[in-house]
Amino acid sequence: MVKTKNKITIDKMELKSLVSAKGPGVKKEVDDRIKHFEKKPFKTQTRDVFLQKHKVMITFYNSQGIGEQEEHIPKESLELLKNPNLFNEITDELSKKIVREKVSRKIVFLCTAGGRLVENSDLSSFNLLVNDGSGVGKDYLVRSVLEIIPREIWFDKTRISSKVLNYWKPVDDWDGYIFYPEDVSNQVLNDEVFKCMCSSGSKATIVINNEAVEIDIIGKPVMITTTATSTPNIELVRRFLILNLDDSEEQTKLIMEKQSENKEDGITSKYDEKFIEAQRYLKRVKVKVPFATKIPKYFPTDNIIMRTNYPRFLDYICSSTALHQFQREIDDKGFYLSEEQDYELARLCFEKVFESKTMIPLTKNQSKIIECFDKGFYKKEDGKENELYPKNDVSASEFEEKYPLMTLKHLIENFNKLTGYGILQVKLEMGEFNREIKKYSLSDIYRSTKKFTLPTFEKLIEEKESKESKDNKESRGVKD
Repeated sequence: MVKTKNKITIDKMELKSLVSAKGPGVKKEVDDRIKHFEKKPFKTQTRDVFLQKHKVMITFYNSQGIGEQEEHIPKESLELLKNPNLFNEITDELSKKIVREKVSRKIVFLCTAGGRLVENSDLSSFNLLVNDGSGVGKDYLVRSVLEIIPREIWFDKTRISSKVLNYWKPVDDWDGYIFYPEDVSNQVLNDEVFKCMCSSGSKATIVINNEAVEIDIIGKPVMITTTATSTPNIELVRRFLILNLDDSEEQTKLIMEKQSENKEDGITSKYDEKFIEAQRYLKRVKVKVPFATKIPKYFPTDNIIMRTNYPRFLDYICSSTALHQFQREIDDKGFYLSEEQDYELARLCFEKVFESKTMIPLTKNQSKIIECFDKGFYKKEDGKENELYPKNDVSASEFEEKYPLMTLKHLIENFNKLTGYGILQVKLEMGEFNREIKKYSLSDIYRSTKKFTLPTFEKLIEEKESKESKDNKESRGVKD
């Protein structure tokens, strides 16, 4: 590359290095310029003009030399990316559209904006299923978060069938992108093609003009979706983290007050463009968590789902590191190193998702069922509730009579899933006409389980330093 008074000559090899990944519409443009170069060399042009013209391309391409150098990033964007309060400033900006839900919005932003940036993460770590009743505001919250992320890196569909996923290819490679299918049906949610796309991309054979055609879906996007009535099966629970929102009366009141204020002032909420622009200069990176070996002992091991949830927590740490990449150290192998801030952010988000005593992500309906079991069940005599069922063992119909949360069919479906998770236990009793009746209660294991919590980073490091000190003493033959 030849520099001449703040100008450069762009050669063919440099252009090709910038096309190491795919981007919508940009690859074709650059390929056309390369063909033009083969016929006639490019003229010298200013670096700023080149970078501005190919800003979107540089966003996605892990380019070498151009784009990642700080002197080519606008001052306002660079200052924001180097601000230790970067994450909070962006999520606080979301208050222009989102009322409260502070931790929930952080989880959605961490999974989407940060998750897409981690090269060496597990494929399903950042998949998110926002689950709550109709009208709570699931899609509004998700879309409000996505709107603060550059529009060219996320795709949304208000309706899509599982078959379309076989051949829908808005980009050549899904790595680094976000896909948001809104309010998917139970059929799509539990479809094999959808589950495949949630974890590892897919290969499919479809029929076009009466001929079988092989379709490759390359890469894996961060997938975030919403559902009100769907009940995910255990396979999907392993592929998605389930997030519940605040459906309280107080939250409804605050939302109405915010809507009234905006309407009275004639305000249409809009985010400051600087937050969106700064994210265009973040690239996909590889991350190491130097303190990772100190964390496992704080996670329960009595459920196999920990094999999914534990690496997910580590990847949440990595997501924060990738978002703060302009503030993190890089080792000699090019890995960005996680710090205290990354651990604490991941801890905050993870403890919100697993508020219950189980480390299994539950839907809102499943959480309500457990709450009802905690309250207890009473027999009605002379119109009064005065006697507990023995050990709270109740049939689905008895539960539904006391707590009409949903149809009996959906109640039994959720009872079966909670039994499979080990949260409920079931026993058979003989009813009228020698008919077997299933009686459900909270399992003994669940009752004895304590709420999941993680230590602060300070405590984590203190234990590490304490052990190192002890090891040093033993190596010198010193006893306590």
